[in-house]
Amino acid sequence: MASTRLQKPMLIVGSVNVDLSFYVETFPSPGETTSATGFKKAYGGKGANQAAMSAILNGSAIMIAKVGEDAHGKECVENLSSFGVDVEGVLKTSSAPTGTAAIQVDSAGENLIIVVGGANDELSADDVSTLGSAFDSSQALICQLEVPVPTVLKAMEIAQSKGKVIYFNPSPCPRAVESILPLLSIADVVIPNQGELGLLTSLPTSTQEECTTAARALLTSNSNLKAVIATLGSSGSLYITASDSIHSPPTKLSGPVIDTVGAGDCFLASVAYELECGSTAEEAMGRANLLASKSIQKEGAMSSYDSFR
Repeated sequence: MASTRLQKPMLIVGSVNVDLSFYVETFPSPGETTSATGFKKAYGGKGANQAAMSAILNGSAIMIAKVGEDAHGKECVENLSSFGVDVEGVLKTSSAPTGTAAIQVDSAGENLIIVVGGANDELSADDVSTLGSAFDSSQALICQLEVPVPTVLKAMEIAQSKGKVIYFNPSPCPRAVESILPLLSIADVVIPNQGELGLLTSLPTSTQEECTTAARALLTSNSNLKAVIATLGSSGSLYITASDSIHSPPTKLSGPVIDTVGAGDCFLASVAYELECGSTAEEAMGRANLLASKSIQKEGAMSSYDSFR
């Protein structure tokens, strides 16, 4: 891990959700009613997860988002603040509820997630434009796709104009990839999982070699793009540039997999932080793999990061 903290916090533009998790032995089939073995309400959203992890690593982070004027929104904002996230840019709306995710987690720790965007869908490009000072106060930008594409594009354009590095997590990746091509052309580092990399390139990504080929195709078609970091689940991660490919093996777990929700966000925030601190790609991925591996041995998304504080 990098030995010094960043002079400025990371800026995250993205989603804030309340997560309603149902723990089951096996996922129900269509039409089947099953009993849960447990239930937990927690706080998440890809953006909020990445902001919380960024704040843990650096002592602070900045978030631009939108929540509903409801109890869940109030709780989500208070929770982000407890992690050290600056929430001045978390706006409120009375016309939509706070984003909500219904999550099923089976006995193997795998998950199925249904998200109601709610207030996240109302975060607009104009909202981002009015919060330009947040970009001046930040080290780099992290974005994902749980808020509208035009909003993400505006955030990237502002960050680029101010010389900030842009880390883009194309998740959830739309099947109509054409809609996010402008984002890929601006981003400096794209961080997809294997499936998302396949959707972005229409190429097979079942093996490390195929992932490398697909990542190089993405780099070739987007001249601004400096690197692709592909997460491979239990196989670790790959850092690919036009001339190099580095594989970081997975961290050996000391216990069972409990819950994989939020592991990707943990990895993304960690690898972006490490790279901004000056770590090598191999060092950054190794540290991010370690933290993501630890997070899946606890329940919940953001709540699984608590032990890192």
